[in-house]
Amino acid sequence: MKIKTSNKWRNTIRIKSHLSEETSPKIITSLCNVIIRQLKRIKKKEEEGNLIDDHAWYVMDKLEESIDGFSFVLHIANGEIPESDWGEYEYKGGNEELNELFNECMKELYDMGDIRVRSIRGVVEKFIWVN
Repeated sequence: MKIKTSNKWRNTIRIKSHLSEETSPKIITSLCNVIIRQLKRIKKKEEEGNLIDDHAWYVMDKLEESIDGFSFVLHIANGEIPESDWGEYEYKGGNEELNELFNECMKELYDMGDIRVRSIRGVVEKFIWVN
């Protein structure tokens, strides 16, 4: 099978309409919910065997790590992890640290965009685009 390379993105995470100039736990909660929902959709699609890449397991691990990271930020932002337990996670609290946690998750999500995968159609594509 001939391998073709595409400049298209295999998956897209759409968050632009949810972004805001201000940051608050409420906005971060909303963004995390949107991102998690889309990452889970992508993961389900890819689990159906659309990737034949030798490193498909790596891509699936990165997806799971990203879902876990955003889920943690979500639980902190919406208060599901009580302040008394923050020390277990080395989280000190405050909007600045919450923003840092969220931005770290976003950085890792953007890094997944650099991953190239080969589909069952034999096309090498960029894995994910965050828009």
